[in-house]
Amino acid sequence: MGAFDEYAGTARCPLCGDIHRLSGQTKIFLPEFGELHARYFVPGTPQPVGYPPSEMLAAPTWDDNWWRVRAQPEPGCLAVAVDRDELFACSCGLPLAPVLRFAIDDQSRTVTLLEIELLDALASQVAARVDLADAALGVPWKGDYTVFAHDLALLAALSPTERALRLQQALVERFEGPERWHFAAGMKLAWTELSGPIQCEACGTVRERVSDLPLTHPFDNTSVLGEGWRGGRLRTGVRITAPMGWRAADENRGYFLRLRPSVPASTLTLCGGRESWGCGCGAGWASVLARFNVDDDGFALAWLHRRVVRTLADLDDVDLIYSPACILMLSAPRLDGRPVERAEVLRQLCRGWNLAE
Repeated sequence: MGAFDEYAGTARCPLCGDIHRLSGQTKIFLPEFGELHARYFVPGTPQPVGYPPSEMLAAPTWDDNWWRVRAQPEPGCLAVAVDRDELFACSCGLPLAPVLRFAIDDQSRTVTLLEIELLDALASQVAARVDLADAALGVPWKGDYTVFAHDLALLAALSPTERALRLQQALVERFEGPERWHFAAGMKLAWTELSGPIQCEACGTVRERVSDLPLTHPFDNTSVLGEGWRGGRLRTGVRITAPMGWRAADENRGYFLRLRPSVPASTLTLCGGRESWGCGCGAGWASVLARFNVDDDGFALAWLHRRVVRTLADLDDVDLIYSPACILMLSAPRLDGRPVERAEVLRQLCRGWNLAE
């Protein structure tokens, strides 16, 4: 298991066209330790493996932890399903199975990442596109390696149709229940799902989306929106009754940095961190903007946008921005005892986000 090998690249959602920036560990190429490790796979760059890579397709299993899915690979190609914990769902709601497609060359003993392909995880075509899948996508761990090896051998001995069905069942189980698509385990109270139409400010496209935003502090459960909100799903147009008098105080909220001393009387605009996805128009990596209509007795989510933030001026209409680094900077004591000024924090924000001031 090449545990130190990593991959990185971009791929488009087959449903909405959003561009996702993906990275992870391949965990498949030998050796795990020695002269060939810590390889970094990006599209188009050959990497040595030290053995004829076609050997990986010569037996029903590979390295005691991978199993063959489709019976006939494409000539000169190796397609690998990513680890189970690297499966994810697009903000449009489509569960996605990333597949790493490599060109293999026995003569030079190299493999080259050609592309990362995103497939509908719940559609039947995934198995037809994959040569090798991790054992975790077919064999449950029962705490005994001997039992594990036996179960893996039984899986590899199944017919191609049965192996394809096993992979499909594993993908369905991974995405069973939409709450498993967007929430990290045990973090439901610390996060919020914002759902509704989201407009890309670069091209104007509006699509139904679900986006996570940490509106509640993960440690002390202090809500950015005050005592009336403790996490969950929040849809545009829904009004929440809650005391909102805290807006008058010039203070940060959880991991959200207050950008100006006073906020508008009837609106509140929050900006999330820079995401690892962007609109299919290619504008760049976006941040979610959430505009709330507010009064002293409550708030309602008015609209959702996604914005590519490049300069500090792009935040002129934002009241609070998700920036844990700046919040930690403010909480750290200074040697001279002087308070940290807002201008200094904004400079730190620009450096962290690589923004033009």
